[in-house]
Amino acid sequence: MPPAASTTVTTCPGKRRASWSSGTPAPGPGSVFRRPQSDSSLRLSFVPVLPRKLLVSQSRASQPPASDQRGPIVSVAMDPKRRRRRQRRAGAVSAFMVLALGLAFFFESQATTTVIVVRHADVVAALGEDPGLSPAGAIRAEELARVLVEVDVDRPLKAILVAPGKAYRETAEPLARRINLPVQEVDSTDPDALANWILKKYKGEIVLVVADAMTIPTLIPKFQGSKRVPDLADGEYDNLYVVSIPWYGRVKTLRVRYGSRPAPL
Repeated sequence: MPPAASTTVTTCPGKRRASWSSGTPAPGPGSVFRRPQSDSSLRLSFVPVLPRKLLVSQSRASQPPASDQRGPIVSVAMDPKRRRRRQRRAGAVSAFMVLALGLAFFFESQATTTVIVVRHADVVAALGEDPGLSPAGAIRAEELARVLVEVDVDRPLKAILVAPGKAYRETAEPLARRINLPVQEVDSTDPDALANWILKKYKGEIVLVVADAMTIPTLIPKFQGSKRVPDLADGEYDNLYVVSIPWYGRVKTLRVRYGSRPAPL
């Protein structure tokens, strides 16, 4: 007896070409049915057909990892010309940084020097050769301290230099107490030597000099300041000169007045 033939019916989504009894569960789309020819009744059997995407993913999963397929790592030597170019660029960058730091240090060390020159405050008349300050002079000394206590927003005064004498020291003491600096006595009889010493020792700093009326007009030109500083009258105590000495450029001389103007004699 020849073997029974079978008929294969494939169902697609949305279309059905076979029927089944109510007791048989409906197969899913994409299934293959086989029915024996000898059977008069429709007996369905199905084999699931996997979607293409699932088959592809399964085939990829069965493959070994990509790392297993790679061969040994081979290091490629850099072209000597390219290496030399990189070395030259790195050397140029390093040289530029060193030059920039050097220039910054140079210009910082060559900063502007500022010398503030004032006459001692009002003195008591007819009290010998070394008089002290009068009550008006004491008030003026306090006003000088108020004006100069924060003369620069970045850094305070570096030194307070005074000529020998009681009036000079008393003029500078209120400011010295506020900024916690000592009062240094200097020889003001040689303005040229005094100016050279200040420029060398306090280069790039701010310095206050308290001098007498005869020294001021000769001291300021020694800093390359104005040569037109007028002589000070006997009762003229309210002048304050600011000499700005840059590393390069023109020296500027400013004059401001502080405190009350003394009454004319």
